[in-house]
Amino acid sequence: MRAFLIAITIVLLFSNQTQAEVTTNKQKIVEYYIKLIRNDTSWLKLVEQKAIKQNLSVEKAIHNDAEFMYSKNPRLDVPLEKPKEPIFTCFGSLQLAPLSIGILFALLSMFFFFKLNMEKTSIVLLMFSGLSVRLFMVLLNGYINEWDEVVHALVAKNMMENPFHPMLFKNPIFPLDEFNWSQGHIWLHKQPLFLWQMALSMKIFGVSIFSIRFPSIIMTSILIYFIYRIGRLSFNQQVGYIAALLSVFSFYIMELIVGGVFTDHNDIAFLFYVCASFWAWVEYEKATGRKKLIFLILIGIFSGCAVLVKWLVGLLVYAGWGMSIILYNERRKQLKNYLHIGISLTITLIVFLPWQIYILGTFPTLSTFEYLHNSKHFFEVLEGHSGGVWYHFSMINELYGFNPFYLLIVFICFLVVTKNSPIKTAIITNVSIIYLFFTIAATKMPSFTFVVSFLIFIMIGVVISTLFELIEEKNRIKNNNLKILAKVSFLVILIFP
Repeated sequence: MRAFLIAITIVLLFSNQTQAEVTTNKQKIVEYYIKLIRNDTSWLKLVEQKAIKQNLSVEKAIHNDAEFMYSKNPRLDVPLEKPKEPIFTCFGSLQLAPLSIGILFALLSMFFFFKLNMEKTSIVLLMFSGLSVRLFMVLLNGYINEWDEVVHALVAKNMMENPFHPMLFKNPIFPLDEFNWSQGHIWLHKQPLFLWQMALSMKIFGVSIFSIRFPSIIMTSILIYFIYRIGRLSFNQQVGYIAALLSVFSFYIMELIVGGVFTDHNDIAFLFYVCASFWAWVEYEKATGRKKLIFLILIGIFSGCAVLVKWLVGLLVYAGWGMSIILYNERRKQLKNYLHIGISLTITLIVFLPWQIYILGTFPTLSTFEYLHNSKHFFEVLEGHSGGVWYHFSMINELYGFNPFYLLIVFICFLVVTKNSPIKTAIITNVSIIYLFFTIAATKMPSFTFVVSFLIFIMIGVVISTLFELIEEKNRIKNNNLKILAKVSFLVILIFP
């Protein structure tokens, strides 16, 4: 009898221990999946959408997804956590080289700008810094990302042979759903310019991940110069420099370059051409004589290219330009202002209308469907991309890396410290229109408002530059070298939080 009781006790103890081990193992696996979800931007976005639909907290929705993944794979071998290594030991020499060069060029650029007052040299170094950092990101991410880069890459590859016949699945064996942008044969889901650029890059350099992303690397490197010029001409060279520096190390730009977030190269090209059109308009405002005409033409060309990337929001420059005429009595009375904006708008139409006429004639059913689908973004939630009225405000942390309320403070300070001018009016108009329009729109995606990021960088540049000037006026730091060191240290902390 005693032996029987001992046996039962041993069995019970063993079963309890086994159950405890199972429970502990489950907790480890669920925690592992929770970490995976939080570290995967795309997965996290889907979970956030589920949370909204099911009226759950985001944390609860994450835990539910992790539990679901455990139910599908309860025997997952959770990798052991390794002790954190110094950051530079995480990269290979091929990756480390452009990163090191990029940081070195950025520090040299700040030295040439603040210490030696060599403006042109500092901007050239800053552009090379941006180029190097972007090369590092491309080398770091050596695979094509799903949704949307894989689709864009395939359409662009097929465009190498026939740029005016955009195709996703080139030789379909079975009937395809032509109205599903991820399954069809003919692909008109987006305007073609960014795809032509990718196709040309692959034609020159061969089909590779690098050649797919090369146009985005070049455009965002040139973007640094555009931002600098806008800030310099609108306010002063220090504002332009700080804004350009912020764009160099914008992590969201680098995520778009490597296809890490939705719409990737499409949004990079859109940002580039919208910024280019605004740059051309600022140059036009400051130019005289024949140069004024040249920039007038460039405004039209760049705005037309923006429309050929992501449709009618590409006309944004005309909103700010028009408001800068209407709100200033002297400008409002001058007939030439209306004539010039009309000439530029005509050039824009000449750039983007031919493609619209072509696809309506060649692919009438599909093109009509896509135009209607585009308009539905404003009235309907498409593909689960929903969000509340504060959605884009809450996305500021992801886009710029700081608390949304800081940007609100920056916006208020910008309004207070800058003098009224046509360019200031245009900046406020463009930022306000974009945030208001996409807040009202039913479909929400993080990158929708990023098209005015260059103006946000300039606003931040104005506030920081004003802060530097106030410190100098108070003459708190007597030694000039210490002043420069303080500025550089502040900017380094800002871009490398």
